[in-house]
Amino acid sequence: MRSTRKSRFYFVLSLLSVAVLVFAIRSEISFSNANTGKGSPVLPPASDLGISAKAPIDLGIPEMGSPKILDIAKLAGNRPIVVNFFASWCPLCIAELKAFAKVSALYRGRVLFIGIDTNDQNVALAKRYLQQAGISYPIGIDNFSAKITDAWELANGLPGTFFIGKTGRIREDILGEENFKALSSRVKNLLGS
Repeated sequence: MRSTRKSRFYFVLSLLSVAVLVFAIRSEISFSNANTGKGSPVLPPASDLGISAKAPIDLGIPEMGSPKILDIAKLAGNRPIVVNFFASWCPLCIAELKAFAKVSALYRGRVLFIGIDTNDQNVALAKRYLQQAGISYPIGIDNFSAKITDAWELANGLPGTFFIGKTGRIREDILGEENFKALSSRVKNLLGS
């Protein structure tokens, strides 16, 4: 009799353990796949600036591989802007580059895309990743100055992407990897705003 009770107890405990494990796995999948088609709606934003805040687009950023300074506001003119902070040491950043290359090509002339290589010790590797992905928009570089990351109030990691309306105000602030579908949708919404 005792053996039967013990067996039932372990059976119920096993079922409960499996249920908890399935819940944990499903929660993790949901957490890692919902934000952008690959991220999460519960992730914090990339920045502490906040939606509707004025983006620091008037801050000059050194251009990668050039002595020039990128003036985002001047480059944008009267177009919306997508600013993507990335680094070669960030696997999610590298994974999303092809989506950025494709979407930026689709909206060339209507939306300004800017990449900012952030706190990257291997700029040569970053250049190689950008070239392999087919990125053709301007790339700035933040050489550990903190001036740029402080101005953008990057607080929660990389990749971080800002969608900025024609008025220079932040419309969306996304932490995590963007895929083609989600990025296309966000840019389309940005143009409609």
